[in-house]
Amino acid sequence: MTDHQPAEAKEDTRTCCCHPDDAPIPCPRKFATHHCWRAAVYQETRDGMIALKNRDRNPAEQFLLNYMMRVERALDGTY
Repeated sequence: MTDHQPAEAKEDTRTCCCHPDDAPIPCPRKFATHHCWRAAVYQETRDGMIALKNRDRNPAEQFLLNYMMRVERALDGTY
């Protein structure tokens, strides 16, 4: 019988494939499309909220703002 040794852990030298502005920190060095997408949606949501909060809103815009606030909470993990 042979003694089975666990395989040595190889150092992960892959670089993060996200756009630098969207890269999660620390980068998990996995398929990062989801992380990049999530960061982009989060930023777009925040930008939209700021635009709507800084002016008077009609009922449709208020509904959209409320929705964006729920999306923000879901994306940042506080919801």
